[in-house]
Amino acid sequence: MTTANVSAVIEATATLRGKEWAIDIPELGTGGQASTVRQIDEIATEVAALWLHCSPGDVDVNVTLQVPDESRAVWKSAQELCELARVAASEASVLRKQAVQALREQGFTLAAVARAFDISPQRAHQLTR
Repeated sequence: MTTANVSAVIEATATLRGKEWAIDIPELGTGGQASTVRQIDEIATEVAALWLHCSPGDVDVNVTLQVPDESRAVWKSAQELCELARVAASEASVLRKQAVQALREQGFTLAAVARAFDISPQRAHQLTR
């Protein structure tokens, strides 16, 4: 078997059709089929290697699973909301520390800060750092 040097990643897609995954490798004009999602990468690599007359270790195939646009849009929206929540949580943390610091500068003890903000004294102490 001749070994080919693959310099670029070969792109492929996998689409669920019934209970099987159809693998399409447009660059090579070929494809394959997998019974489970776990088999997709291995089968795509084996198909590409056979087509290129090289060993599977010499082929780099990047397989993208095709999903309905609606599902992708919902996922994207969820990711955006998670990022907004992360930013909001970070900003809230800064504001909590500012509030605790302001009370401490006014002479409040950690116990008084804890009671004022309905948090534990340990949490009040954490917010002073």
